[in-house]
Amino acid sequence: MDSRRTLRGSTTEAVLQFLKPHVKLGGLTLLAATPLAVVAMLVPQPLVLPVVSLAAIAAGGLAALIAWLIRAKRRGNTITSWDVAGACVLIGCAAAMLSDPENVLNLLGAP
Repeated sequence: MDSRRTLRGSTTEAVLQFLKPHVKLGGLTLLAATPLAVVAMLVPQPLVLPVVSLAAIAAGGLAALIAWLIRAKRRGNTITSWDVAGACVLIGCAAAMLSDPENVLNLLGAP
């Protein structure tokens, strides 16, 4: 009877260890998607992509600064802070490429 309880405990721990990176990824995805949804609802439609681009690049810079300050590992078996920073900048660059240059000029207030 005791061996079964030990086996169940180790199996549960193994499952939790397996799911830990996936739960982190889901949490980070939800954390990133919430501001994007708010921006999409509050900003006029032509300015959504430029604003998302600026916000994502700023978030990537902030995540990289935090990762640098806490001296986070650059390589690992799970998602690192550097991975999050890179993903934010990649999303920002993609949104910038998809946005219309005229809308960016309107956002910056150029004539």
